[in-house]
Amino acid sequence: MPPIQGRTMTDIRKSRAWGIGAFSLYGTFVCFVLGIALYASMWQWEPVEDHPYERGLAYQSRIDQIKHTAESDSSLVVEYPAGSGVIVIRFPNVNPRRDVVGEVRMLRPSSVALDRRWTIQPDVFGVQEIPVAELTSGLWRIEVDWLVDSVGYYYQKRLMLP
Repeated sequence: MPPIQGRTMTDIRKSRAWGIGAFSLYGTFVCFVLGIALYASMWQWEPVEDHPYERGLAYQSRIDQIKHTAESDSSLVVEYPAGSGVIVIRFPNVNPRRDVVGEVRMLRPSSVALDRRWTIQPDVFGVQEIPVAELTSGLWRIEVDWLVDSVGYYYQKRLMLP
């Protein structure tokens, strides 16, 4: 074939090669984007929590309880006197005529099966004793959640039982 305006067929094919390269690059990009879209559409997007709004309100309630505990005149005291066999909880400003309602939770980080709960029942001096005989030795987290005159309070502490 005779050259067109001074160019050979090889030159013409080389000059058209950039179009094929650009089309191949664009086509590969489109296939990649469609593949990612298809892959993403197959995922089951479920919320992490079933009821995040209610859980948020409960969390705000816990924050308010911690705030009330920090703002109270005196704080709750949790101690484990050596050799006593009991954890002593002293509630602040407990008046025998006022109801203290709530619970004490002993949580074992290494095993949920060992967790224990007690209803708060302080004596007339505002003291409650938790026996440790049924608890295994090791790290525990004690949580005290109580109400006095419709005001919620919350306290937590880590304890090491021998």
